[in-house]
Amino acid sequence: MKVLKILESVSRYIDVKVEEGLFGGPDDPLAVLASRLAEKIIAERREHGLPLKAIRVTRPDLPDEEDEGSEIVFRLKLACGPREAFDWLKHLSYREYEIDQSLTEDERELFASIFRIAIDWEKRP
Repeated sequence: MKVLKILESVSRYIDVKVEEGLFGGPDDPLAVLASRLAEKIIAERREHGLPLKAIRVTRPDLPDEEDEGSEIVFRLKLACGPREAFDWLKHLSYREYEIDQSLTEDERELFASIFRIAIDWEKRP
């Protein structure tokens, strides 16, 4: 699957984990959109120095009464403190916007309602 191949290509440098069962097959629209987001995240690392230590692609941890199938989270662990992490989140949000603008209306709706980037950072003393 393409999203896995993109993330596999950087797994020597960062910790990568993709939750099983998130995507159907290579033609699954979610897998196609996820691969575009993964490409943008990896490009940020290569081109702009995103201090990426780990990436997890998963469903959010929600209470049982909430719909757990509604969102896919790209949880990024950054090698920086909270202020810098917030700046990176703003930058990555713009990359999400770039993807959004390149999609058809139906794809845009799906992308906006399903995918989210979450940032974790290293705790500094």
